[in-house]
Formats: sequence, C-alpha cells, structure tokens
Amino acid sequence: MFKRKPLLIVALISFIFFSYGCSQQTEGVILSKDSNSEYVKTFNDLSLGTILDFNIQIPNEDERWFTLWVEKYENGQKISKPLSELSFPNNPNEEEEGHIGFGLVKTNEDYPVAFLYGFGSAAQSFGIDKEMKMDSSSTSSWQSVMEDDEKIEIKLYEPTLLGVYIETTSNSIRIPDLTDEADVEQLTSEYETILLLKVKVEERTEN
Repeated sequence: MFKRKPLLIVALISFIFFSYGCSQQTEGVILSKDSNSEYVKTFNDLSLGTILDFNIQIPNEDERWFTLWVEKYENGQKISKPLSELSFPNNPNEEEEGHIGFGLVKTNEDYPVAFLYGFGSAAQSFGIDKEMKMDSSSTSSWQSVMEDDEKIEIKLYEPTLLGVYIETTSNSIRIPDLTDEADVEQLTSEYETILLLKVKVEERTEN
C-alpha cells in the first residue's frame, strides 16, 4: 500500500502549484474563489485531503507585499502565535494573477500536515497536532468567506478573513456568517478546533 510521507507529499504539491500561472487585466487587488481550479482538481484527483484555494489579481505597476497566515483556536482559546505565516511580494513589472491558499494533507501519521502557498513562493508546510484527526471520529468542514466566482477587493493594511476550517466531535456544524465579526468570534468558542485563514496586503517599500 502506498504510504504518504509528509515531506514527499509537500514537495510534490510545491512543484505542481509553482508550475501554474496566468495573466488577466484588473484594476485593483481582487480575490476570488474557484472550487474548480487546477489546485483543487489536483488535490481531489490525488485524494490528498482538503484545500481552500483563491485566485488573486494584481494590476501592472502596483507594488504589494502579501502576508498569509493561519490562526488556531482550541476550545475557545486562541493559540498565541499563528500556526504558520507566509510573506511574499509581487512583481511590479508584470500584471499578475496567481493563487494563494491553505491545505490539509492526510498522511500515514496520526495527524495531518498543513501548508500555505502563495504565487511566486514555495509552499510552506507545518505540522498539526494530534488533536486534529480528519477521520471518521470527527466532523469537519471548510467555510469560505465568498461563494464560487464571487470577487472581493482587498483593502490595504486590513487583515482579511478568507475562510475557516472547523473540526468537532459533534454530529453537525452550522454555516456561519464569516462577514460578521461577532459571528466569527462566537464560532471560535462553539467547536473544539477552529483554524482561521487570513491575508493582509501592504504597499511594498524599499529598505
């Protein structure tokens, strides 16, 4: 039987994701969700686990710096530091369109491996503790802040919630309103494990 080694899986994902790319006109930093992207298809075809993928568009000559990170809540308590953080710039000489996202990979270990990725940068993997199972002993769900093909404009310097991963031992998970900060705060205390995927866009300055 094929054994899924975490390092080999993440290396394969990094190579595949780094190979994708395209260009399209836009007037601002625009984010959209596409459940039929090549990233999602790759994950599904290989039965790797689950992924939340977003397309991001940046106009020509805009110089931006992106920070993507994952926050974790356990039984209503926020872990002091992000589980992982990935920062990367865009290329101001080219109009860019690429993908950013977060995935959870099932392995032969007792816990999943997670990774963040951003266009123009390698995927960054990190371990998730053994409390997360991704198996029949728990109920889990991805919730995105937007529907498929919906687009939002990212405001500079404001942390933006992209989606949540929920895992619980209960039999059901409600659908939250991720545009409502109060509902998101309530969500973090309702279930055993909550992961929040966030992004922040800043103007890129030379040192």
